[in-house]
Amino acid sequence: MGASGWTYYVPFERDRDAALRRLQQKVFRACDYYRRPRTRKPKTLAELRKLAGEDGTHSILDMMRVVPPPATPGEVTLDMNIERWGTISELHPQDLLEFFGTTKPTRVQVEERIDELRDWRNRNVGTLVVIYKSGKPDELLFTGYSGD
Repeated sequence: MGASGWTYYVPFERDRDAALRRLQQKVFRACDYYRRPRTRKPKTLAELRKLAGEDGTHSILDMMRVVPPPATPGEVTLDMNIERWGTISELHPQDLLEFFGTTKPTRVQVEERIDELRDWRNRNVGTLVVIYKSGKPDELLFTGYSGD
């Protein structure tokens, strides 16, 4: 089948992990994920992950946790580290500058570069970007590829 790209915008929260969990519950309740044909609808996210197996859900549901951003700019090989699979992290501040010319990108700036952001890391390692409005944090972007 191949991996599937996903992009979600949510209201800003300081606690990135809480924002991820809230988004995942919304996606799970909406059944906005891939499920093998003729499989029963899971009752919990844990059950869905078990049913999906290595194929994954092709959604944000494949991400397990938010981890700190890379220690060095340009680090796109996080996906090669098995310990990073299923994680999502912000970009290094220098990478934000490379992408947007600022460390406080607006929604317009992010949308202009969304394909590159989604492609920044290989599948099963997502990218998180804080989006600013009038110089203040306004939204969080979660994007990446997952599934097989």
